[in-house]
Amino acid sequence: MFAYLSTLGFFAVRWATFILNSIGVIYGFGIFNGAAIFERNVEINRLNFPPAYPPTTVSRYEPSTAIQQFSTGRSHVLGLADNGTVWYWRKYTAIKIQLSDVGISEENIERAVAGWDRSSLYVNGTGIVYWPPPHVHDTNSAQDAVMEDCLQIDPVIIPSTGYRRNRNDRAQESLASRIGVVTNHIVLEGYIVFITDHDKIFSFQTKYPVVDFPQPEPVELTTFYSESSSPFQVRDIQGSFRSFAIFTKSGSVLTASCPLLDIFHLPPDARGPLPHPNAIPGLQGQSIISLAFGDHHFHALHTNGTITSYGTESQGCGALGLGDKNVNVLRGVRRGPHGFNRMLRESEGRTVWFDPMMYTWLQEMSRKSGEDEAQERARMVVVNQHNGACNAFADYFEQEGRKWEDGLTAEGELGAYFVLKVSAAGWHSAALVLVDEKKAELARQKHLIVPPSGSSPPINDAVQPTLYGLAWFYTLLIGSVRWFLGLTARDATAAKNTGSPRRRNEGHPDSRVDDSSGGNADDGVVLDENEEARPVYTWSHDPFPRLRMADGEVMPGEIEITESN
Repeated sequence: MFAYLSTLGFFAVRWATFILNSIGVIYGFGIFNGAAIFERNVEINRLNFPPAYPPTTVSRYEPSTAIQQFSTGRSHVLGLADNGTVWYWRKYTAIKIQLSDVGISEENIERAVAGWDRSSLYVNGTGIVYWPPPHVHDTNSAQDAVMEDCLQIDPVIIPSTGYRRNRNDRAQESLASRIGVVTNHIVLEGYIVFITDHDKIFSFQTKYPVVDFPQPEPVELTTFYSESSSPFQVRDIQGSFRSFAIFTKSGSVLTASCPLLDIFHLPPDARGPLPHPNAIPGLQGQSIISLAFGDHHFHALHTNGTITSYGTESQGCGALGLGDKNVNVLRGVRRGPHGFNRMLRESEGRTVWFDPMMYTWLQEMSRKSGEDEAQERARMVVVNQHNGACNAFADYFEQEGRKWEDGLTAEGELGAYFVLKVSAAGWHSAALVLVDEKKAELARQKHLIVPPSGSSPPINDAVQPTLYGLAWFYTLLIGSVRWFLGLTARDATAAKNTGSPRRRNEGHPDSRVDDSSGGNADDGVVLDENEEARPVYTWSHDPFPRLRMADGEVMPGEIEITESN
């Protein structure tokens, strides 16, 4: 089963998540168009092809339907098959894309990239070509009729992007030779941005061709490297919707958005000073593999298999993956304008946790913030959003969360949860996660206490292991892959908790309890004849933390200052 896992294809569109397995089959969870009232899908389904095109299977390879690479736009999916056939999905059955330019051969198509309002291909010898999706009514684009299984399109070719270097090249002064060979490109809202083997970055407005206006040349984004103190070498470009990032070989990650591109594409006499990209401190030199951009938030995937979150949650939808509004304030999430958005401090991200027990910990700390002794410092965070207090709590829980598996994961080993891929959309995010169930269970056991004689007080009913915002799902293909979306896992967790308490293995050193308690030898569980079993954790008797802020000021309270161990 694990052989079917492909880490090459994993994307989220605005209302769905898609995954490509190793034999070239795409599966989807969700819906293509959230505006369609009657479109619903709560199961993982295979993306299909027209009847005339047999699907590839384990026992039957079909080069025309075995997908080697795919990309997602706002509400569509674009896939490239092994034989160069291009497929377009706006529902679960595909339409074949046929380019009307007879000079473009399918065998020369190297890459398919979907965007917010355009789709594109990179064709060897031709360059980057693009077109509006069929559901976009654009009077400036030449669209032919949709046939039963095929959509014939007339693409726009971005000038000077088809250059191919050869041994016989001499010094050339053509635009194409100055641009160089295109190595990668992305499609944003209104723009295509690409990088070349000359370590240069260019953008092109996708509104062209426009009647009575000549098609312009690509614009070089010079401020990405004009002030670099060392040789600027581009490693990759990633982005979607209105945001993108440039990765350099030195480990720098530079981010920008469409407003920067807007200024570069103004007439020279109207530009003014050219804007520079952002170098977010938390992304520099941090071994970032990829950035996944949603509408207003993004995730960074690190080489150690963790994810950090940045940006804003639309109406507190949970896409950052840091819990619901009752607990995410302890992770540094704050209310935005009108109380709808929740924004993170941009300078550094916060790690997404995957173990439900970690959110149980946050729930318990949140509950304890309502105790008399803690109310004043809780008010600093929840009501006043005091900068020093918010940052102190975010830093404290971030540091403590990193210690969750201390003593269980040696240096160089994979943790209990290792993220292979991450993707983001408008209101949700998704990740492909490799789970070591044994190590995850050992970590949970580490934070459970077996109560002596059942005398420890029970935990409040409201404190249940929950994970808001990003929920994960075991796919039908691999039980160790968890998906997380902008949904809640409350129901699934509650169902698990209503079952019989998990029994310890016989012989475990912590399984010894006093039989006189009338209880059972369960994992950190208090049994009372008048109550259901309640777990007791290592933090069950800890108060709501009282912290020292960055300026040296100590939060109000009567308990001792909480220090990170």
